[in-house]
Amino acid sequence: MSHAACSPSGAVRWMTCPGSVREEARYPETTSRYAEIGTLIHEIAAKALAEGSAVQPDARLNADHIRIANDYVNFVRGLDA
Repeated sequence: MSHAACSPSGAVRWMTCPGSVREEARYPETTSRYAEIGTLIHEIAAKALAEGSAVQPDARLNADHIRIANDYVNFVRGLDA
């Protein structure tokens, strides 16, 4: 999956300097172990939210990662209150 050219996390940069989107496109897209873990955490949290269930453990993630996913899910569910 490719990263969005105008991602929310980069909004300050591309809103301040629109030309940065074109400049950044010149470089190959890379990833890291940390980005991959973050993506997995988002996936299991999204699944729990969509299904209305608890976060399910995943063998690719450790207990801290599961805690982070649970914290996020609980925060989002708290917004509905």
